[in-house]
Amino acid sequence: MAKRAIKEVWSLRISPKMMEELEAHLFPGDNDEHGAVIAAQVVRSRRGNMLLAMKLFVAKDDVDYVAGDIGYRKLTSDFVHRSVDYCASHRLAYLAIHCHGGNDEVEFSNTDLLSQKQGYPALLDILDGPPVVGLVFAEKAAAGVVWLPDRSTYRLSYVRIPEKPQRVLYAKQASSPLARAIYDRQSLIFGNVGQELLSSQKVGIIGAGGVGSLLVEYLARLGVGHLVVIDPERAAPSNTPRLVGSLRRDVVWLKNDALMYYFPKIFFTKKIKIAKRVAKKANPSIKFTAMADSIVEPRAAQALKDCDFIFLAADSEQAKHVFSALVSQYLVAGTQVASKVSTNSETGKVNDIYSVIRTFYPGSGCLWCNGLINSARLNNEAKSENERIRQRYVNDEEVHAPSVITLNAVAASHAVDQYLFSTIGMSKNDDEHPAVFFHPLESAPSHRARFEEMTRDAKCPECKKRLSQGDSVRLPTKWEE
Repeated sequence: MAKRAIKEVWSLRISPKMMEELEAHLFPGDNDEHGAVIAAQVVRSRRGNMLLAMKLFVAKDDVDYVAGDIGYRKLTSDFVHRSVDYCASHRLAYLAIHCHGGNDEVEFSNTDLLSQKQGYPALLDILDGPPVVGLVFAEKAAAGVVWLPDRSTYRLSYVRIPEKPQRVLYAKQASSPLARAIYDRQSLIFGNVGQELLSSQKVGIIGAGGVGSLLVEYLARLGVGHLVVIDPERAAPSNTPRLVGSLRRDVVWLKNDALMYYFPKIFFTKKIKIAKRVAKKANPSIKFTAMADSIVEPRAAQALKDCDFIFLAADSEQAKHVFSALVSQYLVAGTQVASKVSTNSETGKVNDIYSVIRTFYPGSGCLWCNGLINSARLNNEAKSENERIRQRYVNDEEVHAPSVITLNAVAASHAVDQYLFSTIGMSKNDDEHPAVFFHPLESAPSHRARFEEMTRDAKCPECKKRLSQGDSVRLPTKWEE
């Protein structure tokens, strides 16, 4: 079967830290024009082409950015030479940046376009493969033109900054059509623009079990346009009480319920099939990509690289490792969602119960930075079954952790709320906490929520290895050499 053609749709992703530095340079409050260059990785997917900002070259005023021969200002030939040589040697795209006045609308001047026609063909020859991009920013808008080696050009669709709240910059905010009637009550909160934003989103969910199935239900009913759900497992009698959308027939209908536990798993329905049933029932027009794979399969991990947001609803160390890598490599925000019941192994007494959500933004600290991946367990999961038995890191056989749907619902609902209000721009920088714990057994309501900040380790080898690297660094899937 022939592969589907990649759409010539182009977008740019910039990490929050780099965008903060770029905006400080472009808009220092003097209402003047300033310039810069960004070196970017190119990532191609069936959804389109992404530029991942890797390195920022700030052009110093009156040194690197001087009075122009034709236009108002220009980058000096020496500055262009240094930055384009860096891009060429690393096989990166070259993004030439300047700013205009204005707020929520921006466009190139005729002089800008003439300058591109005169200078970009020579830059394309130097790069010998990657594109050259012209970018102009206003304070809340961005416009771009992508030049390819064959001299064809495409408009940059948008610039995305995966922060809180997430920002998407367009050349001009298009008027949005009226929301569909079924979303009338929601659009009273989000507005038609917000509802349209949700319909354009592609969201990944790793794990379709107790937490993941709730995420599917919530996101589908909110009107998210495309879900990618990954889970290799089948439903089982023990998880149907908390698996949203599961039916008796999913675990083999028998008169004697006890006999269900003795049936081979092959008779049980795959969790992603149940998830798809739930999503389509909630929103028949949703695009749903169901993958009955482990997240450590390359095909599954690659399916998430062009998502706008990723939820981690799986507990394995391997799933955490791949999720963390995706966030860093492809500049996509993501949230880990879980609920935990801690019991005494000897008495069976419950020690603690909590639900937790942890949100990660590219460049702001990963799961490794925060000690949330256990190296010993990660290594153990990568071994064969016989190796795991011989080198088991606990004495007893593994048992399923306690779980209940209401605990999962607390975590899932708060996680989706954070995603929702961040995506439509209603949240504020100071009203979200990267890690939130909910303790239902605490006596006072004020003590039921506990907040923790995520940290960034400047020496973290995973962050250094993966940030903005896109396809140039392999994801930690099982085929990694």
